[in-house]
Amino acid sequence: MPSNQRPSNGKGSSNKDVMPSGIGRRRDLAREKGTEYHERRRLQLLEAAARVFHEKGRSEASLSDIAAIAGIDRAGLYYYWENKNEIFAEVIKEAAWEALQEVREIVAKPVSVEDKLRLLITSLMLQYDKHYPYLYVYDQEDLSSIDLGVNWQKDLVDLSVQALALWKGVVEQGLKDGDLSSQLPPGVIVQTIIGGISWSARWYEPGRGMDAATIGAAMADMMVDGLLAKRS
Repeated sequence: MPSNQRPSNGKGSSNKDVMPSGIGRRRDLAREKGTEYHERRRLQLLEAAARVFHEKGRSEASLSDIAAIAGIDRAGLYYYWENKNEIFAEVIKEAAWEALQEVREIVAKPVSVEDKLRLLITSLMLQYDKHYPYLYVYDQEDLSSIDLGVNWQKDLVDLSVQALALWKGVVEQGLKDGDLSSQLPPGVIVQTIIGGISWSARWYEPGRGMDAATIGAAMADMMVDGLLAKRS
């Protein structure tokens, strides 16, 4: 996937709440043409869906809820997606794609490995806050339990693999240059860091307690300081 290209729309395999094939054919045609209006409208509808998923969760959210927030008839959603699970998958994918772009920008910065790691950790916590709670779902929930279809699963895994590779590259560089020190391999270090941040799903809620920026900075201090090579 090109570094700055927004992920393409997948197609779920579920047949729940699917409209007649005529609308399905028009939906596929609109996707293939990829008109500017269709893309702009799709993103607007995704914003509305994200609000609903944020407020009600995936299980309780309905197509009618999303349509009401978006100001359209429920039937209008079927010109873009087949069902609620497909919309949920794309909301997650948009959030994951945005987080990946943030990682790319940080990795490209002309700063030290230590600073990059601190920025990556703080940025991820801020992304969890911005896309609460569905980015947590992306990282923690077994998405195979949700009927998203093979293509959606593949796309989401691909985004995760790309992000992990970038994180790992930073850690590898730090170990190679001697700025970082650990007996753990780079991949395990990265998984441990990201796992620790994603564990905040157990206790973090926007607007309650410390804000995400403060939490992210504190996590960065704790995690990065433990990796810094001791200078004599």
